[in-house]
Amino acid sequence: MAIELLHIPYSPWSEKARWALEARGVPYRSRSYQPLLGEPALRVRLRKARGIVSVPVLFTPSGPIADSLAIARYAAANGSGPNLFPAGAKPAIERWSQLSEDGLAAGRTRSLARVLESRDALREMLPKSLRLVLGPLGVKIAEQGVRRTLRKYGSARQTDPASALRAVLNELRHALGTTVPSPDGGPKTLLPQGFSFADIAMAQVLSFVSPPGSGLRIGRANRAAFTDPELAPEYADLIAWRDALYSRYRG
Repeated sequence: MAIELLHIPYSPWSEKARWALEARGVPYRSRSYQPLLGEPALRVRLRKARGIVSVPVLFTPSGPIADSLAIARYAAANGSGPNLFPAGAKPAIERWSQLSEDGLAAGRTRSLARVLESRDALREMLPKSLRLVLGPLGVKIAEQGVRRTLRKYGSARQTDPASALRAVLNELRHALGTTVPSPDGGPKTLLPQGFSFADIAMAQVLSFVSPPGSGLRIGRANRAAFTDPELAPEYADLIAWRDALYSRYRG
């Protein structure tokens, strides 16, 4: 039985899982998930009638894995290639993974607020097959989907997402400023052992500051909405670091 990754092509959370699986050479079948429309079927597959369900989800012979960090651990145990979880690094990787989640949550709130202001970005959220069929109604449906996502993840409770995102990015900048060059000659890495899942996780936070040129399949209007006009110039050094990681390790 081939494993299947249910993911959103433009989601940084999904990109964490894809990158880990591909870095470790784990073969998988890819299937795109459509938020809102795909949720009932996902609940059936997960046997979860209530509570939050989200992707990425990796369906394996042993059962579903519904978390980017857990999927990366599965890749580490079932693939070959770069060691994304070096010995003794578990606490550090878990800490960076949590910081990544904190930064992504704040970035999502800011980015989706800009998506709501862009008719073109909302239209891009729809499956291509439905854009012409639904017309203006499709934009309204996409708008309701985005607002539902903001409610689902408690964005209204984030009093200052800009400061929260800055705090994560500043911690990343400080850490990179105190590390030595990677042992393999690549860009600086967060662990002294070299490239790891910590780098993959933190690189994704920059997706809501300035999306990478590869990895995320994102339309032009949403790329503009995901770009933070306030923070992108301020963190140009971290964007360059992220781009160097992609150039060296994403292949």
